[in-house]
Amino acid sequence: MASTQLKNGLTIPEKQRDTSNLVRSFVRYEHKQCTLN
Repeated sequence: MASTQLKNGLTIPEKQRDTSNLVRSFVRYEHKQCTLN
């Protein structure tokens, strides 16, 4: 029940922002790996 309320409390823009931040940090990490190799 609590988890459902938490999920519903998270708005779509918040989710999108978190996802974009995750993608950005992942791309940065991949780029670092490429330059190292």
